Amino acid sequence: MLRSLTQRELQIVRFVSEGFSNKEIARRMRVSAGTIKFRLHLMYRKLAVNNRTSLATLAMRAERLPDSLVDEVIE
Repeated sequence: MLRSLTQRELQIVRFVSEGFSNKEIARRMRVSAGTIKFRLHLMYRKLAVNNRTSLATLAMRAERLPDSLVDEVIE
């Protein structure tokens, strides 16, 4: 399921997982905080999660699994 994300979205997921705020992520990616907020909401819908904590948890679980198992566990 994380494979459905773009490279830019994966960058955002990494920053969220590291605990950065939308404003900090925006600064690092050279976009507005509103853009980050918008992209996060799109990702929440794509991945069927409700908040950044769930998004970070999903990403951390996916990192610890072999690629072949990632989609099975997430879906």
